[in-house]
Amino acid sequence: VDGRVLPEQMVSAFAAGRQAAVPLLVGFNQGEIRSLTVLAPKAPATAADYEKGIRDRYGDLADAFLRLYPAADYKQSILATTRDALYG
Repeated sequence: VDGRVLPEQMVSAFAAGRQAAVPLLVGFNQGEIRSLTVLAPKAPATAADYEKGIRDRYGDLADAFLRLYPAADYKQSILATTRDALYG
């Protein structure tokens, strides 16, 4: 991403098949899931849709889930749940 050592974003290189044929370890200091949004579930259209999906999926545990990942900021909550599922 400096134009010399990393001439482009990782996701762009992989999408175009321009990555090197060697193992690659990628890490971030903050917000790492933002570069891996392809792993996140498709975002619902509204906060109400998000909350309905959570209530349908988690039933009696939905309130506890929504305290951790609130519908008020559902797009951020989706990233946070994906991050936590992948990285703990």
